[in-house]
Amino acid sequence: MKKNIILFFCALIFSLIGCLASLKNFPKEPCVTLPSDKLVATIHSDCIRCHTNDYTTKEDICVRKSLIINAVAAGRMPKMGTLPKEDKDIIVNWK
Repeated sequence: MKKNIILFFCALIFSLIGCLASLKNFPKEPCVTLPSDKLVATIHSDCIRCHTNDYTTKEDICVRKSLIINAVAAGRMPKMGTLPKEDKDIIVNWK
């Protein structure tokens, strides 16, 4: 029981540390087409807890398109749980 509590708190700490990371040091890509309102709403509802300063505008999301799609498709994001299938499909199928 005590071991489970310790493991839980370790996982919680690592998750919170992940939320402190910023995308400022990751390269940006040219923004060709701004994301749809539905995609922006999905990003804001599912990603904004950790990426509060990374995805404030459509342009912020657009210049991270490949990074977002790859991280979600590979299951690296979100770190604190899983996306509903509909939300994952919206992000992964972003054109």
